[in-house]
Amino acid sequence: MAIALVTSGKNIATSGNFSISSLNTSGATLAVAAINQYGPSGSFATNSISDSQGNTWTALTSVLSSGGNERMSAWYAIITSTNASHSVTFTNGAGNHYYAATVAFFSGTDTSAPLDQQATAANQAQGTNHTAPSVTPSTNNQLVVSLLGSDGPGGMTANSIDGGFTIAQFQTTSSSTACGLAYLVQTTAAAAAPTWVLSSASAEGGLNSTTYKESGGGPSGPTNLKALNTNVKANIKALNTNPIANIKSINTNT
Repeated sequence: MAIALVTSGKNIATSGNFSISSLNTSGATLAVAAINQYGPSGSFATNSISDSQGNTWTALTSVLSSGGNERMSAWYAIITSTNASHSVTFTNGAGNHYYAATVAFFSGTDTSAPLDQQATAANQAQGTNHTAPSVTPSTNNQLVVSLLGSDGPGGMTANSIDGGFTIAQFQTTSSSTACGLAYLVQTTAAAAAPTWVLSSASAEGGLNSTTYKESGGGPSGPTNLKALNTNVKANIKALNTNPIANIKSINTNT
């Protein structure tokens, strides 16, 4: 089954814990989430994530800006339990910070060890264009996810992203913190390094690129068919050989 987006969501907060709710995740096998946080330098506490269905989340590499005022944290989860009204909760240990978060659920991904590649980058120059670090999946038919954390004016939007990617969500606080999630389902493995184009100049705080393998059910078909073809050929060869041997034996006995 091909990988596909099931649902996605976003939210913002200025302090404490908050959730992205009312997500119909039926059929999902993978979730990817990110939170971008702005606050005084050195004031970041460890963020964590959970969901209403008790799925297990694994942390990806967080990205801290060189000035120390902005950090993007990210996670993925193998989804074993879904719900028509699923919620994802971010737990934040810091005080009055600005938070922007996004999450997306996908179907058709590997359910044992989906993560394949990861790359991060931080602190690109002030501007509207921000290019994600390049990743190359090790196999065909993988999901590539680009996460963006940015510090720009309130109300900033994501105008576009290139490389065939689709923006699932982009969230900006009323002040300056933004978080975006975009994705691409490749058919042939190739390097991916999309460029985000924002509506206003911003100082990118962090970028994270990850790839996820498709469900293991897909590749097994051709392998099994090859084995079947080999067995059929072997049986035909045996059938063609045995009648000749049998006829020779009958002629000899006669």
